Order: sequence, then C-alpha cells, then structure tokens
Amino acid sequence: MYKKIIFLNISLIILLTGCNTLSAYKDIQPDIPVYQDIQPDINEIINTAKEAAEMFYYYPELESYENIFVGSSEIGGQCNDYALAFVNIWNEKYPGQARLVIQNQKWSNGNFPDGIYRVIRKINEDDMSSSFRKWIRKETTSKLFYWTVNFTKILGIWHPIIGIYEVRLSGKLNITHHFGIELKNNHVWAVVGNLHIDPQWGDSSGEDYLVTYNTW
Repeated sequence: MYKKIIFLNISLIILLTGCNTLSAYKDIQPDIPVYQDIQPDINEIINTAKEAAEMFYYYPELESYENIFVGSSEIGGQCNDYALAFVNIWNEKYPGQARLVIQNQKWSNGNFPDGIYRVIRKINEDDMSSSFRKWIRKETTSKLFYWTVNFTKILGIWHPIIGIYEVRLSGKLNITHHFGIELKNNHVWAVVGNLHIDPQWGDSSGEDYLVTYNTW
C-alpha cells in the first residue's frame, strides 16, 4: 500500500509500505517481449541476487516474511531496497546492464508509471531541502518518492542506511505479472536482459523465486 505526504519544497512523497506477496496471486504467463539484448551468466545472476538478499530482512513493522538468505549484518528493507542493492552490485561490474522494474498499479497518477528505471546516482542528503531532511529523519522504513527542482521532477528511492538514489524512467510498460504470476499490489524488482531478479521474493519464498526468464 502507498501513502502520500505533501511538503512545501517537495511536491509529493510516495511511501512504499509493503510489497507483493506470493499468496496474493494466481498463475498466468503472458507473452511480453524481451527488454534488452543482454545474455548474462545465470549462475552469476543467482549469486548476486543472494548477495543482495543477504543484506536485508523484511521490515517486521510492515509485514512478517521468512528470512531465508541470512547475512552477517542485515538491515531492514523491502522490495525496492533489495532490488536497488542488486542493481548497484551488478552495475559495478557491468555498468548500466541492470535496471529496476517498478510496478505501481497506476496508483501514483503517472508520477511513478509502471516501467523500467535506470539508477542514476546517489544523492547527498545535505543537498536536499531542509523540509525533506526534517521529514526523513523521522522515518524508519524506506520510501519511493519524487520531488521537484526548478520545475523538473526527480524520482528517488530513500533508505535510512543506504541513502538516497535518483532513478529515471527509461521505458513505460503495462506490468501486470511477475514470475508468470498476476500482481495484486505494487512491487519492485530488477531486470538484466531477459532475466527478472527478485532478491526480496527469494529471501521470503526460496531460491525458486530469485530469478526467472522474461515472464511478466
């Protein structure tokens, strides 16, 4: 579920307060074209997805999930954080290959449309407005949000430990399925070539839900 908060210096904050769970779906597998012509090594993808999953446990205040891939110093997170971690790890080795898939169920009135997003940069919190900093210091769970600077809309992901990352839409899609399963709520995962990677689903439901081939 998403909520929104309005500030004077930030147009709108979109709060991601829960990701899709497997129990909410029915199996359907539509035919969607491949997004990028990249052929990554599947084993490297799986190992990187596990590495991202081991960075987090799902926020218990949002929902109770299993924590299958346990790391030595895990922090709280949700689907956008798991996916962002994977993208950052993968793109450090293979710049620009990994991207985010954000599925919003059209909740945000076009401000965060369903589609593929590039992770652009990490933003210093001190560069944000004072009202943003005042608000964000009260928050304990990560957020998807956007803000306006000089009439330009900037989309972002914020985590209290990982920090602020700007993301940018690179292609709109009508996303209704993931792992061949119909989505009932909002969700975020990663994509490399024709592989869809979901460290959060894998962490909560097992290795079979870490990686799948192009099944939207």
